[in-house]
Amino acid sequence: DDGAIVSPGMPVVRLIDTDGAEVWIGLPIHQAQQLKADTTVRLKIEQHDIPAALQTVLPVLDPSTRTQTAIFSLQSESLPQQVFGSLAELQLELPIRDPGFWLPMSALTKNDHGLWSVFVVNSSAKPTTLERREVEILHLDTDRVYVRGTITQQEEIVAYGVQRLTNGQIVAVQSDDQPLRQSQTPIDTNR
Repeated sequence: DDGAIVSPGMPVVRLIDTDGAEVWIGLPIHQAQQLKADTTVRLKIEQHDIPAALQTVLPVLDPSTRTQTAIFSLQSESLPQQVFGSLAELQLELPIRDPGFWLPMSALTKNDHGLWSVFVVNSSAKPTTLERREVEILHLDTDRVYVRGTITQQEEIVAYGVQRLTNGQIVAVQSDDQPLRQSQTPIDTNR
């Protein structure tokens, strides 16, 4: 700007080399070690889906985040100008070798001592009741969780509304194709 005063050491021009664009992403150690050289991935940057190739994984941990830095090179011809300096999101598909179950995050309820649990429908009991079962979280995703614990594949898990349930509560299970019926008996709110 005309007449502007610049103090010593103050940057006045910033140059960006668009030919050698890179993205640096901090990954957990076990995920960074599974990446192979020249692996091509898709990055989401400012709503753009951009291909990137893995250049290298730095051999040191970042002391503040405790992650290992993976450096990806971007293909310049696919880059819009407004992405420089933006955050990048990497989605990796990695196999989970531990046996367990994917559940919606809403199925979890806090248990004692920082543990987690889910409610299982016990159809063999007469009347049908709910049982609280402890689970261990193995992996978190955006809206789902991978767990293992005292549940089996054949059991029905309550997916939503668990904040209103208690262990041993009597329930009636209704399939999705049956319309909801209004109860003819009044509900005792004192129970």
